[in-house]
Amino acid sequence: MDYVHGCKPKDDRNWRASSDHAEAFKCCLNIASGDEVAAEHLLAYAMRRAELLIEKHWGEIGRVAYRLMCHERLSGQQVCEIMARR
Repeated sequence: MDYVHGCKPKDDRNWRASSDHAEAFKCCLNIASGDEVAAEHLLAYAMRRAELLIEKHWGEIGRVAYRLMCHERLSGQQVCEIMARR
């Protein structure tokens, strides 16, 4: 969302109150065998890893989004072709 809106929110209370956060935390809690502290660390790691991947592939994400706006649907092959272009 930082890339879309151009700024980072001052806090993450909207994210923490979302059903997406609840579902992600539930998955992390399951992986961490019920250890809430470990689940929080796992979720923080996953979120940071996602941020880094988005930063790395922002150009490809933009190209796929543009093609989706133009064509509504893309095949897996079309997405692979878009992602392969640099």
